[in-house]
Amino acid sequence: MALLSAGHAVELKRQYADRELVSTYIDILAVEHTQGEDSPTNANLVDDFRIGQSLLHTAPYHSMNKDWALAAEEVLTAARHGISVCLGIQFERFNHETANKRLLHIHGLLTQYLDQLDGVTGTKAAQAYRDQLADRVIDEILAEEASR
Repeated sequence: MALLSAGHAVELKRQYADRELVSTYIDILAVEHTQGEDSPTNANLVDDFRIGQSLLHTAPYHSMNKDWALAAEEVLTAARHGISVCLGIQFERFNHETANKRLLHIHGLLTQYLDQLDGVTGTKAAQAYRDQLADRVIDEILAEEASR
């Protein structure tokens, strides 16, 4: 009976530690993402994209509403991800010379637009900060595991 009670106490301590970890790092754990299960795996989002007629060429990024910029950033990130998957950019054998030129050009434009939007949204700096915090949490967990 004492062994069962000790096991239950260990389980409760583990649950408490998990809850403390979540409450301490809830901002990291609750971050919205655009690379999730709904992220496109093809270039369908840009099928009708007219390179020379995009409003984003001349958009007033410096005076853009942050909520609008975040929404635009989410759509552009999804579109760029779909193109990346379609082109196979993530693979070592990706060949820039033989890839679809139109999709490569659109990928480059979307990257430029996202860079412009980042000036409004601050997404890259926020992601770098979250990565830094995540690394710290991982280091803490590994140090705790090593000390056991």
